[in-house]
Amino acid sequence: MVCKLHNAMQFWQDLRWGSDACSAMTTCAVQVHDEDGKPFDIEISWVCEESGREHQRVPEELMTEATRAAKAALAESDM
Repeated sequence: MVCKLHNAMQFWQDLRWGSDACSAMTTCAVQVHDEDGKPFDIEISWVCEESGREHQRVPEELMTEATRAAKAALAESDM
């Protein structure tokens, strides 16, 4: 998967894991899937401080907000 981020290596090194990583991964997924125009669902799980260091699905409200923000950013960048 190709993620259209400027200076991607530095971005991932500076990223604070947890909700920031969820938003970044959602943005990448929206960018890639938007190119083919087909409907899609995004499912992300994590192990981080927010999950109590246990493997869990990212909470639905966080995924909803991350997906909304990613789609808005993509629409803005297309203008």
